[in-house]
Amino acid sequence: MMIVVNWWRKGKKSGKTLKFVRRARLVPAVPGDALLSASVDFDGELIALWAAKADVDAVAGRVTGPGGAIFPTTRPSRPVPARVTRHAPDTRLVAEIAELAVANPSAHAMPGGRILIVGARAEWRPEGADRNAVLYEPDGTIVARSTFGDGIEHVMPSRAGNIWVGYFDEGVMGNFGWGTIDDGPTPLGDAGLVRYAPDLSPDWWFPYEGETWDSIDDCYALNVDEETAWLCYYGEFPLARVENGVVTVWDNEISGARALAVSGGHVAFCGGYSPERDRLVMTRLEDGRVRIIDEHRIALPGGKPLPQGYRMIGRGPVLHLVTDDAWYRLNITHLL
Repeated sequence: MMIVVNWWRKGKKSGKTLKFVRRARLVPAVPGDALLSASVDFDGELIALWAAKADVDAVAGRVTGPGGAIFPTTRPSRPVPARVTRHAPDTRLVAEIAELAVANPSAHAMPGGRILIVGARAEWRPEGADRNAVLYEPDGTIVARSTFGDGIEHVMPSRAGNIWVGYFDEGVMGNFGWGTIDDGPTPLGDAGLVRYAPDLSPDWWFPYEGETWDSIDDCYALNVDEETAWLCYYGEFPLARVENGVVTVWDNEISGARALAVSGGHVAFCGGYSPERDRLVMTRLEDGRVRIIDEHRIALPGGKPLPQGYRMIGRGPVLHLVTDDAWYRLNITHLL
C-alpha cells in the first residue's frame, strides 16, 4: 500500500506520479492501547506513545478558558500507565512508564535508549511552573525533570542528545500565567526556538535582537538533521538554518508550511493553509532567497484526500507522514 503524489507545474498536472512508501502499520505492544503521539528519531525510526483507551482523557484533556476558548490541560487529572514503542518497521516495546504524569504528552528517543516525554503545555504559578519535560531510563526510572515552558509545537532531540524545541504563538507571547498579559515571567519559549542540553537545561536561544532577520512569532516547521536545525516561521515565513550556533536566513514566499525536508541546497516545504494542506513545494537555495522549482500535491492511495489529523515530520531529506494507524515516508533526494 502506497501514497500517491500527483505532480502539477504552473497549475497543470504533469502526469508523473510519485509514491510514498508505507513503512509500517502502527500497532500497539498491548492490544487495545490508543496512540497518544508519534515522533521520528535521529535514526529515522518512529517512536510512539500509547495508553489504555480508558486513560486517554486523563492525560489528553481539554479545558474551557475565558470567552469559551478551549485549551489543552496543563496537568493530567491522574497519572496513568503508558508504553513507548519503536517501529522499524516491526513494533518493539522499548519502555514502560508506570505513572505518566505529563499532560498532552509526546515521546522522543534520546541517546543510550533513554526516552524523553514532553507535555505541550505548562502553567506558571507563584509556587512553581509545571515540569513538563521528563527523562526516563529504558526501565522507566526517572533521570531528570525540567520545565520546557508552554506552547510547544516541535520537540526534536539530536543524535548527541541536544533537544531542539519549537514554540507556537502562545509559547512565545505568553499564556497560562506566562508573559506580560498574565503579569507573569517571560515565557521560556520567548525566542521561538530553544535548544536544551541532554540534562534538560537550556543552552541556546534563537537570536533576534539587533539581527537582520525577524523574530519568531510561531515556529511552523522544524527539521533537525544531525546537529543542524532548519525552521520556517511566522510572520514572513523565512527559512532559517542553525549550524554550529550560526544562523543563516533565506527570504521565502511559501507561507504556512508545516514540515521541511532538506537535501544539500534543496528544501521541500510540505503543507500549508487550506486548501494547500496537501501541497509539497520543491525549492533550491540561491543568493539569500528560496527559489521554487516545482509544486506537487500529495494524496492517499487511489487519489483519496489526506485524512484529518495526519502529521508530517521532516528529518533530514525524509518526510514522514503519520496517520492513526500507519507510517509513510518520502525521501526528497528521489525528486532531484
